[in-house]
Amino acid sequence: EGTDAHGDDAGYLYIGAVVFSFMVGFLNKFPMVYKSQVIKGGSGNLSSNMQIFKVNAAAQPMPYVVLEDEGTVGEYNRANRSLFHFNENVASIIVNIVLAGRVF
Repeated sequence: EGTDAHGDDAGYLYIGAVVFSFMVGFLNKFPMVYKSQVIKGGSGNLSSNMQIFKVNAAAQPMPYVVLEDEGTVGEYNRANRSLFHFNENVASIIVNIVLAGRVF
């Protein structure tokens, strides 16, 4: 007797989908912990920024602009960057959950 996504063996597939959904919700809300520490309520349109940058070496004629990587601002930037990495890789995770869920 094989497995079937509509039969009795589909429970783990649905549990996987629920766990995945909770993980996506957590990953999307986690950067807000740092955002509330970095961007205060009266900051105006600053709150729409997904990253905060700094000038790397202001004394140079054409200085580089890089992501801030220190302190609370650095934590905010890293949290958002990890969310971007998740968004880049999520499609393969979804495909694997669906296809493997039909087998196992």
